[in-house]
Formats: sequence, structure tokens, C-alpha cells
Amino acid sequence: MAFFGAAGSYAEAVVLPAAGVVPVPREVEIRSAVTLTLQGMTAHYLTKDAYKLTAGEKVLIHAGAGGTGLLLIQIAKLIGAEVFGAAFAGASAAPAPTARLVNR
Repeated sequence: MAFFGAAGSYAEAVVLPAAGVVPVPREVEIRSAVTLTLQGMTAHYLTKDAYKLTAGEKVLIHAGAGGTGLLLIQIAKLIGAEVFGAAFAGASAAPAPTARLVNR
């Protein structure tokens, strides 16, 4: 189980409402689940709260090959924005082998 929005994150046990708990499939490592949850919340916040991205807008996403960048690209494409990505030209510029980008 993964959770968010609760005090005591470093405790061995935490009591919290069921609405704040997300089941993690057995085949997903807990570190991956935590990372994806945090990156996903960040990408969602940036496209919905920090700035309300709308269809047809142009957006430049820095570090587009990284975890949060990949999620930002996918969310922006789902919204209907025209997406431009920037990434360092080194070895880390290639998306992770498990990344699947939405093609719109």
C-alpha cells in the first residue's frame, strides 16, 4: 500500500482514512510506486493548478526524458497542447525503456 497526505510518514505504522491509500500491485516495486506517485502528483499540479494548461497551447517541457518530464509530456498531450521537449544530449536523454508516450 502507498499513501499520501498523512502525518507520520516515517513511522512504522500509520492510521489514516482509506481514501488516502492506494493499493500497489505485487509486481510493482514499492520504490517505483512511490516515485511514480510523487512524479504524477507533481505533473498534475503543474498542468492543473500552477498553470491551467489548455488545448492548443504550446508548452516547452525541460528534462522531458526524465520521470516527471515524461509524465508532463503525456498529460500535456492528453490535454491537447502542442508539446516541445528539451533534454540533455547525454546518455540520460533517451526515455526509459518502459516509458510509453501517448501519441496524439
